[in-house]
Amino acid sequence: MPTLWTLQLLFACSGDQAPQTEWLVDAVDLGEPLAGGTGFAFDTPQAAWLAAEHVVPGLTWSWPASNVPLFLWNDVLMGENVSDEGTCPYLTASGTAETWRSDCRSQDGYDWDGDYTVDEVEDGSWTTFAYDLGLIVDSDVEGRAFDRVSLKGPMVYVDGDDEPMVRSSQSNLVVEVAGYWSRGFEDALEDAWSRLAISGRWEGQAQDGSEQITLEAAVDLGSWGGFVATGSITVDDCLLEPAGQVSFVGAQTAVLTFQGDDACDGCAEVTVDGERQANACRGF
Repeated sequence: MPTLWTLQLLFACSGDQAPQTEWLVDAVDLGEPLAGGTGFAFDTPQAAWLAAEHVVPGLTWSWPASNVPLFLWNDVLMGENVSDEGTCPYLTASGTAETWRSDCRSQDGYDWDGDYTVDEVEDGSWTTFAYDLGLIVDSDVEGRAFDRVSLKGPMVYVDGDDEPMVRSSQSNLVVEVAGYWSRGFEDALEDAWSRLAISGRWEGQAQDGSEQITLEAAVDLGSWGGFVATGSITVDDCLLEPAGQVSFVGAQTAVLTFQGDDACDGCAEVTVDGERQANACRGF
């Protein structure tokens, strides 16, 4: 087991460097990184945006590492046509921890196997949510919402007091989803989430009335491959994009620059191996 859970090995292998930031939340040991972070090709604007939306807060997800598994749990798995309230899964409590246990079949034909645990602890003005995910849900009934959803790994989210630490998360997760995005004709996401691995760290700090976010993460997106991302962005009044720059190292080195309020057009300037490319934009 590593003595300190970071992505230093991945950054060293990629040739990139982690952002120089004074982290306010201590690193926690979440085990060996589950994401390999290699091979992603930044050869189209669409590919560049696909990579960015899975790691950069303020694009598709306000906080990707936490939003992705919580979306699957709250919006997909806990829907009334997938789970049976109170029985499949059923809730148990031990101290500050709550665990949803399964090994059951819901009345609508979804087979549940495994547990979902969250431990909520208040420490002064911060609240820490520690997740331990080990759950598989699948179905073969007609009209099902998906074929299979799997959530595995640990995640820690810290809700700060807004001054100076706003929020922080550390994740080492693998999400596997089959037959969900394809039903909405989202083939790129269907492929990417066939095995979506996120191993990384994000922290938002209050600065001059805005939130300054530092990130360092390795991400694998199915057969698209993986990348290592490092950067610093600022969340301002623009709802379409943050401001700042994020570097990606996969099959090539890509740099995405977001303009925030200065443009607020939902696009990023892209360079790949030092060459300027077409802008990457939301809604590809």
